[in-house]
Amino acid sequence: MPIALYKPSFFYVLLGQGRLFGLIPVPAIWLVVVCLIGYFFLHHTKYGFEVYATGGNREAARLCGINTSKIKLISFIITGMAAAFAGLVSVAYLGSVTPRQGMGIELEAIAASVIGGASLLGGEGSILGAFLGAFIMAEIRNGLVIKGVGAYWQDALLGLVIVIAVVLTAQIQRGRATQS
Repeated sequence: MPIALYKPSFFYVLLGQGRLFGLIPVPAIWLVVVCLIGYFFLHHTKYGFEVYATGGNREAARLCGINTSKIKLISFIITGMAAAFAGLVSVAYLGSVTPRQGMGIELEAIAASVIGGASLLGGEGSILGAFLGAFIMAEIRNGLVIKGVGAYWQDALLGLVIVIAVVLTAQIQRGRATQS
């Protein structure tokens, strides 16, 4: 059963229902803030280096002295916190929530990250790529909804997008390997 917000507090307006200068929705601002924080941590801290090293080759990272179990644990904690924050922003923006609201978006998240350049094998990817992948996936989903494509066909097409993105990524990586 949905839980509706009655008279949202300032916290919810600040988190998801307001607009900056009357134009820019607050969730878009939060997106930029989270992307900038993620970029800083991945590219300007020891933790970010260790994340890429662990993702690229866990055994090699371990042999270099990186505590890969700790890196994985911290990464899962950060991911969980980011998901919780996204849930709060979603509740604040929509004004209600259902227990099953986020079910089924895993496919879109995987597709967005692969389209954004993340490798399914790990060790590659960027914040900008993730942002662009999510933007492209949202545009694909919106276009399919506008065209009246059924939900099952939408998921089938998203699966096809994932397959195409994985094949293209493999081709690009194979091309890089032959050039090296």
